[in-house]
Amino acid sequence: MRRDVAADEKRRHAQQLVQLRKDGEAVAGQKLQSSRLRGRADEGEVVERLVECERGMQREEEERDEERQERQIRSGAAPALGRRNISAAVGGRRSTDRDDVQRDDRRGAQPAEESENEQCVRENREAEGGAEREREARARDERARAGGGEQNCGKYYRAQQERHESGIIREFAVRMRILILTPRLPWPAVDGGRVAMSRLARSLADCGADVEVLSLNPRKHRASASGPVRVRAVDIDTSRVFMPALRALSGEVTYLVARFVSKKFCDALTETLRRFEPDVVQIESPFLLPYASCVREAGNARVVLRSLNVEFRIWESLGRTARTALRRLALRRVASGLRAYELKQMETLDAIVPISAADASDFQSLGCTRPMHVVPCGVAASFHRNGTGEPDHIGFIGSLDFRPNQEAAAWILDELWPRVRERAPRARLSIAGTSPPHWLRRQAERRGVDLHADVDDADAFMRRMSVVIAPLFAGGGMRIKVLEAMALEKPIVATTIGAGGIAVQHERDILIADDAPSFADSVVRLLRDPETARRIGVAARANVAERYDNHALTRGLLRFYESL
Repeated sequence: MRRDVAADEKRRHAQQLVQLRKDGEAVAGQKLQSSRLRGRADEGEVVERLVECERGMQREEEERDEERQERQIRSGAAPALGRRNISAAVGGRRSTDRDDVQRDDRRGAQPAEESENEQCVRENREAEGGAEREREARARDERARAGGGEQNCGKYYRAQQERHESGIIREFAVRMRILILTPRLPWPAVDGGRVAMSRLARSLADCGADVEVLSLNPRKHRASASGPVRVRAVDIDTSRVFMPALRALSGEVTYLVARFVSKKFCDALTETLRRFEPDVVQIESPFLLPYASCVREAGNARVVLRSLNVEFRIWESLGRTARTALRRLALRRVASGLRAYELKQMETLDAIVPISAADASDFQSLGCTRPMHVVPCGVAASFHRNGTGEPDHIGFIGSLDFRPNQEAAAWILDELWPRVRERAPRARLSIAGTSPPHWLRRQAERRGVDLHADVDDADAFMRRMSVVIAPLFAGGGMRIKVLEAMALEKPIVATTIGAGGIAVQHERDILIADDAPSFADSVVRLLRDPETARRIGVAARANVAERYDNHALTRGLLRFYESL
C-alpha cells in the first residue's frame, strides 16, 4: 500500500512538471511572438522556474530515500541504493516529460514481489542510460563542429534540434527570421564583398535561421535574382547624377548614399517586412542606412549594420594617396561628409557587426555606443588545400571596380612588376577581377601582364598561383581573397592594410612589406625558396582553420542576435 502511495505521488509530481513545462513554453512563445526576441530574459525566468521545480522534486525524493532507509534499518533489511544519482542524471539531461510519465507508470506497475532494493538498482540503470544518451548527443555535436562544411552545420543544427525536443538544451530553440538588405545581389559570388554577403547568408540558413535577401540590383552589377535562399531584387541605376545631387543638397544624405535611395526598394522592403515579419534586419552596407527608417515604421525588428568597412576611412586613405592637390581636396570633402553621416546613423541602430576587431575599436573611439559583435568573414572547414601551383606564377585578384583595388593594380604594374621581372625573368603575373576599367586593361597589355576580367571561378584562379600578392594602400575591414588564399595554403605577400583585419604575423603565416623594394624582395624570395613558401602556406591554412571556421562564427552571431 505504501508503495502504491509513493508511486501516485511520483506520477503527480511528474504530471505537474509536464504542465509547468508546457505553460512555460507557451508563455515564452507568446512573449517571443509579441516582442520578437526582446523577451529572451523572460524565457530565462521560465527556465529558472523549471530548474527550481526539479530541485524541489529532488529534495523530496531524497527525503523519501532517507525515510525508506530508516524503515529498512529498523526492519533489519539492507539499505536502499538511494536516488541521488538518478535525480542528478534527470536534472542533467532533462529527459522528455512523456518518458518521465511512462517511466513512473512502469514503476507503479511493478509486481509486488520486487523489493525496493531491486527497484533502486533498476532505476539507477535507467539513469545511466539517460546519461549515456546525453554523452552520445554531445559527441554528435563535437563531430559536427570538427567536420565543418555546409552539410555538417545542417547536421549539427538537426542534432541541436533533437536535443531541444528532448529537453536537453535550449540554445537556438526558436527559428529566427533574418532579412538581409544588400547593395547588390550576393550571387554569383565573384568578388570579395559578394563572397562575404553570400557566405554569411548561406551559413545563417544552414545553422537554422529563416533567411531572405532583398537586394538592390545596380546596372553595372546587374544579375539574376537567384541563390540558396529566397532572393528578391529591385533594379537601380547608381550612376545617376541629377536626383542624387538634389537629395544631397537637402543635407539629409551625402551624394554617395543618395545614389542608393529608391522608392521602389522602400516599397518592396515594406511589403517584405509585413509578409516575412523578421526578427532582425541585417543591413550589409552603410549606403543602405536610409532604409532603417522604413524598417522602424513597418515593424519592431532589430536593425543591425553588418559593416564590411569603415567606409569613410577608405575615402580618407584615398585622399592621402591621391596624386594631385585638387583630387586630394575633393576626396577629403567626400570623406568628411560620409563620416558625419555614418556616425549619426549608427546611433539609430540596435547593433553593429563589424568584420574586424580593428573596425570595432575604430567605431568605439569615434563615440559609437551601440552593442557590437565582431564577425570576420569565415571560410568553410571543407575548403580544400592546394599544392604549390604553377611555378613562378604571381597573382592578384580583387574587384577592379573598387578604387583601392584599381590603385593596387596600377601600383603592381608601375612599381612592383618591373622590379620582380628584373630579378626573376621567368616569372609571370596575372591580375583578375570584375569590371576592370579600360585604362587598366591597356596598361596591363603594355606591361605584358595577363588581365582576366570577370573570372567565373576565383578559387581556380588562385590555385594556379605559386605566390599571391595583396598590395593595398587604402581600405578597411578585411581582404576576403587574402583569407581564401590562406585557406588554399598559398604563400602571401601583402601590405599592412592588405593583411588588415586578419590575425596574421609576419614571417609566420604571411610576409608583410609596405614599399616597392621590400615587396619585390619578398616576392622573389618566395619564388626562389620553395621550402619557405611551403612553410608559410601551411601555417596560413592552420591559422584559418583555427580562427575562421564559417559556421562557428555564424553560431556566435545567432547567439548575439538572440540577446538583442
